[in-house]
Amino acid sequence: MDYNKNIAVLAGGVGSEREISLESGQNALSAIRKAGFNAELIDVSPETIESIIGKFDLFFIMLHGIWGENGGIQKILEKNDAVFTGSGSISSQNCFDKDITRQKLAESGIECPFGIAVEQDTNWDKAEEIIRGKSERFVVKPACEGSSVGVEIRVGSQAAVRSAKKCTEKYGKALIESYVQGDEFTVGIAAGNILPSIKIQPHTGFYDFNAKYISDQTGFLFGAADEELEEKMQQISEKAFNLLECRDLARVDFMIDNGNPLLIEVNTIPGFTSHSLLPAAAEHIGISQPELCSQIIHSALSRSS
Repeated sequence: MDYNKNIAVLAGGVGSEREISLESGQNALSAIRKAGFNAELIDVSPETIESIIGKFDLFFIMLHGIWGENGGIQKILEKNDAVFTGSGSISSQNCFDKDITRQKLAESGIECPFGIAVEQDTNWDKAEEIIRGKSERFVVKPACEGSSVGVEIRVGSQAAVRSAKKCTEKYGKALIESYVQGDEFTVGIAAGNILPSIKIQPHTGFYDFNAKYISDQTGFLFGAADEELEEKMQQISEKAFNLLECRDLARVDFMIDNGNPLLIEVNTIPGFTSHSLLPAAAEHIGISQPELCSQIIHSALSRSS
């Protein structure tokens, strides 16, 4: 490992998850320095990114949400032949758009909850007809946001459609999905390691922004899945990771429907905050945050050799 490499941890950005990104970036910076690398945190934006290209050997991306996770910054870095951690621009774009993710997963036989994509010009009567009877409750969410931003749970197809219409007005494309009354799990992948699943137990009953990043009452349980379910989730996670052409790290979220894992989404830049699950899963099997960051850096640098 070349510890003389100069690394820029990119955080902040312009999306709704800016403050979380800065926290992730600061934690990642600390771990990278503990691993022995030269690194600094850069609060970056579309206007400033090109001014720092050429000044660093590697960009460690900790940008969540719009521009950071949707392929925006990756396109700029690729255009300039810069080395960076994480998935490329096309993979990032496909994973960030939950509608595209669902389509690609369905083509390969990976199951997701029932759902439809809607936009502002959708025929709302037709949409209500399609989802009617599919579920008692529905999850309505922006197709292209993260961290449960804009997510609502509605009872009945009419309420779901009303909520979805408002969602499209604010965020553009949205999804209406069947609400799955089951346990929620997540599986992390980092530098070739398929990490153990974590069962998520939000105090409020819904893993919203507060439960993810603020509340200390959210429960995270290792070993909660039986051997068969654990194996299924890990196999599906690896298959989805490869299918969507992810690189270096990702987190795959599931809802369990009568023992059957349904894939909810694939996050290409998991958080590195004190509440984040991928670092916790790595630590559970003895991989410290400095070692985790070192492995991710090595994985990224290996593509430039």
